[in-house]
Amino acid sequence: MRVDAQNGRRVSIMDVLREGNPNSTHHAGEAMVLMEVLHDEDLGFQKAIDAANRAYYGEHARDMGVNDLPGSPAIRRSLNQAIRIVDEIVRVAGHAPDNIFIEVTRDDDEKNKGKRTKRRYDHLKEALEAFKRDDPKIWDEISAASPADLDERLTLYFMQRGKCLYSGRPIDINQLPNAGLYEVDHIIPRAYIKDDSLENKALVYREENQRKTDELLIDEKVRRRMAPWWRVLHDADLIGDKKFNNLMRSRITEGAMKGFVARQLVETSQMVKLAQSLLEARYADQGTRIIPVKASMSHNLREAANLVKCREANDFHHAHDAYLACRIGLFIQMRHPGIYDNPIGYARVVKDYVSSQAKLFNRTHQMPGSAGFVVNSFMTSGFDKETGEIFQDQWDAETEVESIRKALDYRQCYISRMPYIDTGAFWNANPIAKRKCPKLPLKDGLDPLRFGGYDNKTAAYFAIFEAVDKRNKRVLKLVQVPVFILEPIGKDPSYLDEYLKGVAASQNLSLVSIRARRLLKDQLVEIDGSRLLVTGGEEMKDASQLAFSLSEMKVLNGIVSGAAADGEALTTAYAAIATRLKASSCSMMDASLSLESHASSFANLPDDEKKSLIEKLLLICRGNKKSLPINLSSIGGAKMAGRLRPARYSVPDNFFIIDQSVTGMFERRTRVGL
Repeated sequence: MRVDAQNGRRVSIMDVLREGNPNSTHHAGEAMVLMEVLHDEDLGFQKAIDAANRAYYGEHARDMGVNDLPGSPAIRRSLNQAIRIVDEIVRVAGHAPDNIFIEVTRDDDEKNKGKRTKRRYDHLKEALEAFKRDDPKIWDEISAASPADLDERLTLYFMQRGKCLYSGRPIDINQLPNAGLYEVDHIIPRAYIKDDSLENKALVYREENQRKTDELLIDEKVRRRMAPWWRVLHDADLIGDKKFNNLMRSRITEGAMKGFVARQLVETSQMVKLAQSLLEARYADQGTRIIPVKASMSHNLREAANLVKCREANDFHHAHDAYLACRIGLFIQMRHPGIYDNPIGYARVVKDYVSSQAKLFNRTHQMPGSAGFVVNSFMTSGFDKETGEIFQDQWDAETEVESIRKALDYRQCYISRMPYIDTGAFWNANPIAKRKCPKLPLKDGLDPLRFGGYDNKTAAYFAIFEAVDKRNKRVLKLVQVPVFILEPIGKDPSYLDEYLKGVAASQNLSLVSIRARRLLKDQLVEIDGSRLLVTGGEEMKDASQLAFSLSEMKVLNGIVSGAAADGEALTTAYAAIATRLKASSCSMMDASLSLESHASSFANLPDDEKKSLIEKLLLICRGNKKSLPINLSSIGGAKMAGRLRPARYSVPDNFFIIDQSVTGMFERRTRVGL
């Protein structure tokens, strides 16, 4: 693949890697690494690659299977699911959509959320050791701290050697949480871009955060006075190049502004580009526009409009985020239609916007623009509501936000899971003692109850067979099909019949027929009107999820985040869970937990026990791998409440296997009974 260089040559990527940048304005043959070559806009390789991919997918997309796509199995699976979902919605609607907005969110490690890593602690301690003699106080403080103590303010405190970054005045470590005394400032304001990394933050005295230029940057007098101190911190590796350059920045150039605009809009992940290319191949000829919307915009809109998100309550937030991405995408098309195609032109629009924000700041001394240009624009109406004068457009921000709030209050979402065949380890490889009743021998011929053995074999999937006992009574059994027989079944399907005959014989039964040869893990079933997921030979989990209102979500979010876990909030949360559980499609879980009958006992618990119980109740109703039975003996309930084993001894007569479409909007019910 070759592109035109400014010297008139057509060059390939290898030409540039060997000979250097042919368009360099500094010196001829400036060296470039592969990623620089790919993403250099003047060279344009990335545009050429994207165009070639679109042409290829346009020709082959409908014939390509998921395994023909580039990328890891996880990426291919996600792409396949996304395309299938769009296809199904198009079939339901009867025509192609005008727009498809693509949002990709990153997965947060919940265990490390809000915490600093040990590596950062070690880096700070190593950097501060150089000042051990000159500044023994800061050395003693970091030595007394632990990695778990490093929240945002304490980390910035150590990065700044215990001083205000804008004035150099000492900061009292014991007063760090005092918002009236100290503030965390964004060096490059969020009116430009929402960069919440530590490389764009400074811990300062509140009064020092009032000195801003017309571009909302740090005042020139502050920069001139503090530059030597910032250079000391930079040389000690306490602040990086990016932070030092941001502190010293006197103006925002056109190039920097263009970068700020692009970072808020352009999604560079390979999966998004693949999805975009595949969807364009399917629907572009029908007039559909495929537009990426960065996940950060939905997050910023939630913050700006106070739309609560509580991941722990249910999985509805995925649907809600997709809805927000659509609303933001439609808004951009209306007010800023050229922003994707012409980021250079929009750099001037953003600059004018920042200038107006700076004037507002100089009047009010309140930092505006906390959600970024696009979301701040979304939150601003385009006309005067009192006079009706249209000064920009007919966008009514208040009505739109209220409409979104109403939509997020709907308690109807399709929740679908992908049933799967498990693979991997045959069983737990750690031997256990005979007193723990192992079920698998260490070797053939060694009785596990005498010599010890292995724990349960891992199930690949499940099967249901019909059998008769010694009294000729018919019975249905749900059993595991272990991972270690997948290969022989693949070679000879009749191997499953022989295996199930042996399982039946071990239970003093005679196999009659196999009623379901393959029941995948996380298969949706229904028993007595309760929707369940098959997760084990005996265990099943709640397949419904509790649907809360926004006000209830706000209470729950305050509890799980630790922000508002008082007695009243905890009681409200318990009542909400009990009410929503009663209305869910799993009466079996409601009967097992029996929350309403234990409400008075819950009210008498200490607040910390209430909080722990609320978190466990939310988890068990999610129906995932972490949904474990709860000990409710403290409120008069069962010790293993929420443990659902309706097919432990035999499959109930009113047992239905439910196969859903990819969206969950359509399903087929198959009764398995005698």
